[in-house]
Amino acid sequence: AEATLPEGHRDRLVGMENLALALYDSGDTTGGLALMARQIASLRRHQPRNDLTLGNSLANYGSLLASAGRAA
Repeated sequence: AEATLPEGHRDRLVGMENLALALYDSGDTTGGLALMARQIASLRRHQPRNDLTLGNSLANYGSLLASAGRAA
């Protein structure tokens, strides 16, 4: 998606989140968290503030951080 879709495209952003979750679930905690943070930053730049995708991503990111012992 990075090669074919512009940065703020919804499909690209959803794909980034799915990949971040897969990385995290496969044991790459650092990679998953880093990609999720990039995805959220891109969402904030390119999507409306009240976009449901952003809310979902923030909830998932919070869950990953809590699971990684970084809830604070």
